[in-house]
Amino acid sequence: MAKLFVANTITDLILGDIDEHLPINRIPLSGTVLGLGTTTATDNGELVFLPDFEQNKTSIYKCNPTDGKTYSLSPTSEVDHFPYVCFTNDISKEGIEIDVSNFNITNSSLTEIVTQSINQCGIKASYYGVYIESTWSSVVLTIASKLCLWQWARMKNFVSDDIFSAEDNIYTSLQHFYCADQEHPDNPMKYLGKANSWRLIGMYASEPKTGLVTVPQPNQNLHIHGICKEKNWGGHVHHEHKMSKLLHIDSLIIYPLQEVEVIESDLTIKDAVWLDDNLVFTVVNQGLLDVSNLQIHIVPNNQYSSYIGCRIPWLSAGNSFQINIPKNKIKLKTGKNIINIIADPDNLILEANENNNIMTLEVSISPV
Repeated sequence: MAKLFVANTITDLILGDIDEHLPINRIPLSGTVLGLGTTTATDNGELVFLPDFEQNKTSIYKCNPTDGKTYSLSPTSEVDHFPYVCFTNDISKEGIEIDVSNFNITNSSLTEIVTQSINQCGIKASYYGVYIESTWSSVVLTIASKLCLWQWARMKNFVSDDIFSAEDNIYTSLQHFYCADQEHPDNPMKYLGKANSWRLIGMYASEPKTGLVTVPQPNQNLHIHGICKEKNWGGHVHHEHKMSKLLHIDSLIIYPLQEVEVIESDLTIKDAVWLDDNLVFTVVNQGLLDVSNLQIHIVPNNQYSSYIGCRIPWLSAGNSFQINIPKNKIKLKTGKNIINIIADPDNLILEANENNNIMTLEVSISPV
């Protein structure tokens, strides 16, 4: 059965920084795998999943936000992690090729064309994978960058929500690029060069408001990333932009996705003991995403003014990290003490279960 996996959501990405990541080496790329996503905050860019039907495998390309260039990523890499990514399992046998010969290509938006194609395939689903081989006279791209993403969580104190919304500006705030037969000197967008043939890979959401694969706004059903035939430029395709001119569709395949799994983090504290005048405990990431910049607070006797903080820079999914705090670092009193150990005290990590982030330990301190 065709299945969609989602690590975090578009809504999460809009609202601010994401500290949960899925590494590329956990994405199975055998067969036809459709997907899209963004790269890490320290290495910005967009992801394009590119199936090779003849070789029966899929490659992932990173699109660079400074120049629009694309780079093939190694599927075994341990350094390429994605704060947002959605992808399918191998859906080689699930595709429905659509006859678009009767579609009015030049006078229809790409969203309208894909919607007609979904209606033609006749299979109801909440999400659909989309693969298109197409020809354009000009196409507009953006590529996500941490430095220019409109992030509502940071900007809400400076901009009125009545004027703007994060969803409105998630793309308009990014640098725009365009490919066309010739450069337009008066156009403020950056000209990349001539590239007519594009392979488009993306997702269609029947209900965009879920925010899993598209911006959660009405009529924002289609989220498309693309790469040109020469594989040297790519990014988020602004198919609705007034300068994007679609000429022809050579192939269009719809993949109904019948099942959805959201991949999440899950942090917990285990094995807290007072051992040889040391507080010893283990932080466990029992979720499916790697976590970065994880804060831990140790709070004695419900007095946050006396808390001790520590940070785990990176904790991979399924791994644990033991922390040892000596007695002289903790402000304890003689007699009975209650120590609360809190993982992610500010709830910055997006988790499936927030109820297992605190462990309480009772410690008795003898008089000196």
